Amino acid sequence: MKKLLLFASLLGFHSFAQTNTDFENLCQQAYAAYPAIPKGVIEAVSFTQTRMSYLADSELESCSGLPKSRGFLGMVARGKGYFKENMKLVSQLSGIPVSQIRQDPAAEINAFAKVINGYVTELKGMSLQNTLKEVFSRLSYLPDSGRVNIYARDAELYELFRFLNNDEYAVSYHFPNYNFDLVSLFGAENLAVLSAQRVIFSEEGIRSDSGHSYLPVKKESILKSTEYAPAIWNPAPSCNFSSRNGTAISAITIHTIQGTYAGAISWSQNCSSSVSYHYVVRSSDGQVTQMVLEASKAWHVGSENPYTIGYEHEGYVSQSQWYTTALYNASAGITRDICQSGYGINPLRTFSGAATSGTNVLGGCIKIKGHQHYPNQTHTDPGIYWNWALYYQLVNNNPVQSNLTTVSGTFTDSGGSSADYSNDQRYFTLIQPANASSITLNFSSFSLETNWDYLYIYDGATTSSPLIGTYTGTNSPGTISSTGGALLIEFRSDCATTASGWVASWSSTISNPGPGDLIAPTTVIAAQPAWITQDFTATFTDADNACGSGIEKAYYQVIDFDGTDWRANSSKGFFSDNFDQNAIHSDWTVQTGTWALGSSHLIQNDESNGNTNIWTPVSSTLSNRYLYHWTGAMSGSGTNRRAGLHYFCSDPTLPNRGNSYFVFFRLDNDKVQLYEVTNDTYALVDEVSYDFNAGQWYDYKIIYDRISGKHQVYVDNVLVQTWTDTTPLASGESISFRSGNCVYEVNDLKVYRSRALTVPVSVGTGNDIRYQSISPSSPSGRIKSIVQDQAGNLSAIQSLDLKVDWTVPATIASVFDGLSADITTTTNNSMLEANWTVSSDPHSDVANYWVAIGTAPGGTDVVSWTNNYWNTTISIGGLNLSVGTTYYVSVKAENGAGLFSAISTSDGQTVVLPTNPPNASFILQNTYVCSTDSLVFQNTSVDGVSYLWSFQGGSPAASSEVNPKVQFPASGSYQVQLIAYGPNTSDTIQQLIDVVVSLPVTAQFSLNDDTLYLPNAVLYCTNLSSNANGYNWNFGEGTQSQDENPWHTYSAAGNYELTLIAVNDACPGDTMNRLIRVIDFAGIDDPENQVFHVYPNPAADFVTIELTESGGTLLVMDGLGRIVREKKLDTATTDLKISDLAGGMYQLVYVIDGKRVQKSIVKR
Repeated sequence: MKKLLLFASLLGFHSFAQTNTDFENLCQQAYAAYPAIPKGVIEAVSFTQTRMSYLADSELESCSGLPKSRGFLGMVARGKGYFKENMKLVSQLSGIPVSQIRQDPAAEINAFAKVINGYVTELKGMSLQNTLKEVFSRLSYLPDSGRVNIYARDAELYELFRFLNNDEYAVSYHFPNYNFDLVSLFGAENLAVLSAQRVIFSEEGIRSDSGHSYLPVKKESILKSTEYAPAIWNPAPSCNFSSRNGTAISAITIHTIQGTYAGAISWSQNCSSSVSYHYVVRSSDGQVTQMVLEASKAWHVGSENPYTIGYEHEGYVSQSQWYTTALYNASAGITRDICQSGYGINPLRTFSGAATSGTNVLGGCIKIKGHQHYPNQTHTDPGIYWNWALYYQLVNNNPVQSNLTTVSGTFTDSGGSSADYSNDQRYFTLIQPANASSITLNFSSFSLETNWDYLYIYDGATTSSPLIGTYTGTNSPGTISSTGGALLIEFRSDCATTASGWVASWSSTISNPGPGDLIAPTTVIAAQPAWITQDFTATFTDADNACGSGIEKAYYQVIDFDGTDWRANSSKGFFSDNFDQNAIHSDWTVQTGTWALGSSHLIQNDESNGNTNIWTPVSSTLSNRYLYHWTGAMSGSGTNRRAGLHYFCSDPTLPNRGNSYFVFFRLDNDKVQLYEVTNDTYALVDEVSYDFNAGQWYDYKIIYDRISGKHQVYVDNVLVQTWTDTTPLASGESISFRSGNCVYEVNDLKVYRSRALTVPVSVGTGNDIRYQSISPSSPSGRIKSIVQDQAGNLSAIQSLDLKVDWTVPATIASVFDGLSADITTTTNNSMLEANWTVSSDPHSDVANYWVAIGTAPGGTDVVSWTNNYWNTTISIGGLNLSVGTTYYVSVKAENGAGLFSAISTSDGQTVVLPTNPPNASFILQNTYVCSTDSLVFQNTSVDGVSYLWSFQGGSPAASSEVNPKVQFPASGSYQVQLIAYGPNTSDTIQQLIDVVVSLPVTAQFSLNDDTLYLPNAVLYCTNLSSNANGYNWNFGEGTQSQDENPWHTYSAAGNYELTLIAVNDACPGDTMNRLIRVIDFAGIDDPENQVFHVYPNPAADFVTIELTESGGTLLVMDGLGRIVREKKLDTATTDLKISDLAGGMYQLVYVIDGKRVQKSIVKR
């Protein structure tokens, strides 16, 4: 159950509420006058109904005819014969006239508070949360009859209680931390749906992505939309929509409901409204409900209904705060899905111009637009605050981008210098040469379709960078210069009329990175499917810190596990040896010296030998750069102890390895030396000092660029040496460890290759990953990544484990008709049975058996392919079989990786008429069942023609099905009777069965915090799950736990998804996820306020900073580690403005004289 608190929603809410301080004053006066009212209740109602904005009589009418809400509390005075007129109710109970409530906010708040006070007093003795649930229900304007209205009222209650449970709202509006138990309020199943973004369709009704079903109090089922997976299916009544009569769907209409999400759902059920809409989107979290099938014509945009799909968005056109990030993302998700559904709607035809407050008819070329943009309309939604530019980008969220990294070059449109560009285009071009400090782009020609096709130029690498300009027609950009090392160009063309486009050239100013970047870059490897079955593409996200030097190069490694050892395919340019086996691997050749394995590492202990050599082949021509990584320690009794690595060796058998390079680490004179070897003669080319200690382990990394000749040597992740060979070695197929007159210990040797943001990874014998998983739980592949920035900082090494299976399961040896020995005839004309031998799969195991039945071998004309899960028997009833016809059962096995075995088929069974008296019998394979599931009774009667079942305490209590499904209310013993009827007689059997019923599992937990800070990023998990007896925690970086209440320490910065799967003996497991942010500020805390002091904290507008050491720089960093403000502090006291920041936690990082201190502040 994901509970999302959206910063965009918070930002809009707080900034608006600051202009309505009168409302908060009125609330405080009401609480003082009526102390029985729990604080925060009035604000909860106002936030849910109006976002604490005052709705005047002049508010625009809803395009759907939704009754108007008024005031701060959104009460309804005229419900149009459908909505409850709760303003009149409040007037009657408070004695304050409706006219006064409508015109005077003080009277409105006072009247509402007076009624709440009376209700709370009346309900004294109930728990607080049940009291408030009853109060909110009585004061709702939503009807309380009908399945959909029940759901709408629950949705409204969910929003109210979620507000009251919000810690930040509690601080801002001065009410206690209630922590109401939403599970007990709604039930775990309903809460999972009310809070879900995504649900899964099943025959039983609506389910969330973790398997929960929404069951209204009146037990009327709600279904899942079959057309848009995340949506809930709440159908509008047939009186409110009609057929399209063959008109093709070709456009999408964006609406604003002028009301709430719950109100929109309820209003769609009113046949007198004569309106409907296909989808409704909730503001707070983006939940989507579908009201009308896309194939049907909803009534939402008048004369344009026949060809459009319409969706209403919660909110008001006069209030921007309803248009949250969650709402935009959810709405764009529907649009993307519709554009991919075969209607022929091109997502590039989304309107992206300026929002307007009136009607503004757009041409038919624009297919995704607002109500106000269609002809023959008077309504103006979604209005002036709808961000069409953002919506366009969200709908078209995967644009094509090409990257230009050379120092200079020519840049044209898609038609080149001599042809026109095409219609319906959108693509990006990023010009970003390495080490560029500025870029100059000069347009020699420029011509676009005026005011329809556009070129956007951004001063940076993303669309979040400053927009330099927007260009159309022949308004040439001329000469453009960036302020940094990147220019991003975006081009958009519409559906008609092209032009010659542009021709431009660019040049760059290159500079060396500054010395100030001390923060390591980051790298993330994108997740892959649970099982790898074929070649795939690995995707990486690499980033340097804000204001950093930029990424210089990225590296990756692919290794595999043969069941004993993790190694790599050296012919693919990788190498891996952890030296943890019993003997040196056959990849190695010992040329000289005494090399052996001991204590899980490699040791050379011949101190008399001045040139030891152990070598292995590694292909070195597949990438431009190679990174060699290992740990090592030198010791012994000599006085000239040294050791290191040769790389790019042409002949590793020679004393100095033919042509090569090698780095020596000298223990006794504390040097790092780099040698070049030509024709087996070495020469020292560079050396630096480094203080080595005997017996101490060091982490070594060497990076070599075979194109530029650049060598870089790292010791313990610090760059200590750089040298460039002007005539570099371009090839060399071996590496070799070398030591002289010392004991040399080596461990964890890895060879990486340079890469792009995506790389192909091959799977299969002789490829990158050569082995399959040895069990369903064992990975056999691993991708690793490390990146380097321009300042020489290295990221932490990230890895991604992969389970691999590219072979199909074993073919099923035999399929037998019947449940035991093979039969050739059956007297049952409504059921067929079969059994088969098991398949096997040593890698991903057999996950499912699939069964089909046909009138020919391999046929599927009677029963199409059906998942039989792990069962090797099947009884399929409810069939209409013909006497004299032979039926064949076919079976195939599916493994955990989704691969299928060959099909095996029985020799067939022929249906004949029974002649013997019936013999009643049945079996029940499992008596452990979830309360939401049924037991399946398997009829094993012989020579029966029809059947009658009786189930004591079961539902149903009786059945004439062959193999009925029955639910039991609780654990216990139940009497079951079966009567089998045959020719002229019958047979009866009774059996007492013991049933164990388990309640559904609910996965839930709380955390000490979801934002952690290195180096003490310790996560403590408190398990709040119910009805579970087993747990599996995944901390998002490869570590798992089965403890009930585990704790975990994160070692690297990043975003991690924490997952809990809770299980019991019978019910489906339930899953809860939570995003964990781990931040590394590479600094120290200042708990004793020795450097600076901040107050007030929390704060809304300003914080005051007092310094004991001025002259440093202050960085304000958000929860994702991004620098949102930077300021030089030259005085002892400074006021820092924060009113424009979104609500939440921020870190103030003060940097002075190489020291970094930090403090946390909360922005209200």
